[in-house]
Amino acid sequence: MIACRAGVPVLPVAHNAGERWPGRHWVKNPGRLTLVVGVPIETAERSPEEVLAEAETWIETKLAEISEIPRPTREAEQATEKLPG
Repeated sequence: MIACRAGVPVLPVAHNAGERWPGRHWVKNPGRLTLVVGVPIETAERSPEEVLAEAETWIETKLAEISEIPRPTREAEQATEKLPG
C-alpha cells in the first residue's frame, strides 16, 4: 500500500452511490446519496494488511448504517469465496 510506504494516514470514505447508480447502467435511480468520511487511519509501524483490514472494517460498518439495501454478512461473503468455480 502506497500510504504505508509513504508513512501517511489513510482517509476512509464510505458512500451508498452504488444503490442509486448501478454499475454499467446509464439510468440513475432517485434518492439520497450519503457520504461519510472517517478519521485518518495511521499507517506508521503497521503493515499494509493491518491498515487495509481496519479500513475495510470501518467502511463495511458505515455501509451497514447508511445503506438502504441489506448488506451481506462477513460470514456469508467468506462462505461464497470458498465455493468452487
